[in-house]
Amino acid sequence: MAYIWAISSEANQLIKVDPAHREVVGRLAVGRDPSALVATADSVWVVAYGDETLVRVDATSLQITARIPLPNSPNTLGLDRDGAWVGLQMGKPESGLAYVDAASNQVRIYPDRGWPAGRVGSEFWLYQHRGFDFSPLVAIDPSTGETVDRFAAWNIASFAVVGETVWITHQAPGRPSSVISRLDLGTGNREEVIAVPDYATNLVTVEGDLWFSAYIDPGLLGRLDPGTRRVSAARGYVHSP
Repeated sequence: MAYIWAISSEANQLIKVDPAHREVVGRLAVGRDPSALVATADSVWVVAYGDETLVRVDATSLQITARIPLPNSPNTLGLDRDGAWVGLQMGKPESGLAYVDAASNQVRIYPDRGWPAGRVGSEFWLYQHRGFDFSPLVAIDPSTGETVDRFAAWNIASFAVVGETVWITHQAPGRPSSVISRLDLGTGNREEVIAVPDYATNLVTVEGDLWFSAYIDPGLLGRLDPGTRRVSAARGYVHSP
């Protein structure tokens, strides 16, 4: 059975939800100020920001299996094939990026590399800060810590992978609005597909369509059909072909 996982920063809890019956089936105190989570079928990884700790929880028993200390406050989290990437608070000693090996729970620090973005094909991508509002997507080699640029743009907000294509929301060049672009992983070619008002973010793929929310208008939920490249919305969005 698949479950929905959530965190409560007020109650300092991890919450397990049964979507079939729409009810909470478990709660677990995980530490101060939980702020992010990622989950597999076996484990749930939770950032306890206030404790400077990554907490690992057994997804079946809802028991803590490891509390992994980090050099400073963790704030972002990404799941990889063999572990988890953790972004560490900027402006503090040993800021940057940590990798936690799932087999050993051992931590490796990569100073000033970026923040976890997500798995793309055979690579793990990061948002890499290079100045005001410029954080390109880069791929990291875990063995060396070296990074390679994959997509450079202003104010990249989110991305989603559909087959061999990466869809990315970012600021339009020279315009106070956002666009959704596509990157072909096979050829490396990129293309701006459509302009979107209100700064599109939280891009996800659901049954072949791309859904996004708007930073300026929290009530807007947009949908992009990758085939027709037309956008529709649950509220407030008008598309001009």
